[in-house]
Amino acid sequence: MIGAVLVLSFILLMVVVRSLVLPLKAVIMNLLSVGAAYGVMVAVFQWGWRAHHRHRSDRPDRPVDTVALFVVLFGLSMDYEVFLLSRIREEWLRTSDNSLAVADGLAVTAASSRRRPPSCSASSRPSS
Repeated sequence: MIGAVLVLSFILLMVVVRSLVLPLKAVIMNLLSVGAAYGVMVAVFQWGWRAHHRHRSDRPDRPVDTVALFVVLFGLSMDYEVFLLSRIREEWLRTSDNSLAVADGLAVTAASSRRRPPSCSASSRPSS
């Protein structure tokens, strides 16, 4: 299932940006970020890095949690990647200068990602 999502994302990005390198880079970077998030989850929940917290849950991990985390993280990072590449392309069409297009695209998307709603950056706690 995850492989299908990766291949489909690669194909869709390839059609949108008309490149092979940019979609490949996007898929690899998204896999690295999702892998890092999974690594933190393993360190916290399986290695006991959260053992000093009072509110410990003895609920076992469900397989759907792993899939849901992948869907949310990969979706958000791919959304940002498309937003970034679209902005860079707009700047390149306007100026025809690669360096300026990348710099302006990064600056504009970084500023707008800092203004995202708190629901995108804060984790939600399920009610007991």
